[in-house]
Amino acid sequence: MRSIKQPAVPVSVWLAVLATGLLSLIGTTVHTALNIALPKIMGAFSVTTDVAQWVISSYSLAVAIVVCLSPFFMKRFSTRHLFVTAVSLFLIGLFISGWAPNFIILLVGRMVQGAAGGLAIPLMYNTIIKTVPESKWGVMMGVGTLIATLGPAIGPVFGSLMVQLLNWRWIFFLSAIVVVVAFLLGIRTIHPIQKTTDVHLDGWSVILIAVMLASATFWLASVKNSAISPWLTWGCLGLSGLATWGFVHRSKELTHPIINLAIFKVASFRRQLVAFFISQVAAVAVGFILSNYVQIVNRQTPIVAAWVVFPGALFSALVAPVSGRWLDRLGAQKVLPVGTVIYTLGLLAFIISGQFMGAFLISMIYFGYMFGIGVSTSNLMTSGDDDLASGERESGNAVFDTAEQFAGAAGTTIPASVIAGFQAGKRGIAYVSGTKVGAICAFIILFGMALVANIALYLVFRDYEREQKVQSQMTEPKGTDNNG
Repeated sequence: MRSIKQPAVPVSVWLAVLATGLLSLIGTTVHTALNIALPKIMGAFSVTTDVAQWVISSYSLAVAIVVCLSPFFMKRFSTRHLFVTAVSLFLIGLFISGWAPNFIILLVGRMVQGAAGGLAIPLMYNTIIKTVPESKWGVMMGVGTLIATLGPAIGPVFGSLMVQLLNWRWIFFLSAIVVVVAFLLGIRTIHPIQKTTDVHLDGWSVILIAVMLASATFWLASVKNSAISPWLTWGCLGLSGLATWGFVHRSKELTHPIINLAIFKVASFRRQLVAFFISQVAAVAVGFILSNYVQIVNRQTPIVAAWVVFPGALFSALVAPVSGRWLDRLGAQKVLPVGTVIYTLGLLAFIISGQFMGAFLISMIYFGYMFGIGVSTSNLMTSGDDDLASGERESGNAVFDTAEQFAGAAGTTIPASVIAGFQAGKRGIAYVSGTKVGAICAFIILFGMALVANIALYLVFRDYEREQKVQSQMTEPKGTDNNG
């Protein structure tokens, strides 16, 4: 049980969280802004859609690999060293991409940015866990999530403005300004938060992680592309599964594995990880569906589509620290189910009204839906980490952060595949109708996933109540015998 009163969080910690959070913000902002800029990039380098999307996927892949290695980096290098490295990599990657003379150089820049993002994300959450009193984790994790999740809210608007007023290269150049601001904030406030140790990085584990994540990323990126051989697509999924098995087997043989797999023995952690993954998939997927719906069905411009979802996305980011305070004060049992139930009802509302959604109705439903997402996301991570031993939390953060990256890819792939299936071979009004039906079917799939998330949380808190009941019975004083 967390104590009610704890010392206030120092200003230096707030600034350190802000500095690392700004790096995460730049990563997500550029990531989502490039969705708008993809047609321009395709034209600039004469590449097709399936090739151009690697501007997005390559970043996610690099982030996922570095995040998986973050427990090693946190033990081997000081926090300050990692922060300076992340800033340097971001600036290098942004300028490489901004000045890229060809598509390959652009991808190199994006992967350098991904390496920086992979350092920044766990750095922010580990700073919170190591320096903030446990009773204030919820609100501080919410603040970190607020900063990072502003990216998906402002990214589409930022991207559309850059494409319309300047050109896509300025997405990278202007983002470098924020990285410099983050450096100036963090260089004086980020200090070592734990002693470094001379741990060994197992080469086979790194190779297996890279193969596992690269194969899974390729599968997610290509599963909706009919031009790629199904044998190659599903072979990559099989290779990813084989590499995962190899990584698990290798980790069991090591005294100090990169990720402590013992965390998966904690049932409440596993179930909250599932609920977290589903909430992240749902957040990305609904934004993708609505962007297509507004442009194709409602025949609006990309800028209008961005502004339709902007209020809800911004509101979700602002809700995160407030709901974190609720978590600190009320406990996970009273907060987490509220978030999952609300966004599940939001999905149901999209299903019911899917045949006649105008821009205003979409914006209103999305606003309420994103309230549920805002209450769920960071709090699931906080609560899941809270169920682990202190020495396991770095591994827990790495797993959550990796799950977030793949949830983003899955959140695009699932609705894209469903909608494309209903659009196939159709033109004109039939194409519009197919988009509408495909969107509704995608919402139904997401609704089913959301029910799984609700069941997972029900099992978490059912077991928690049983443990509390057993503990109270064990501590309850025995009654005296009055019959003698």
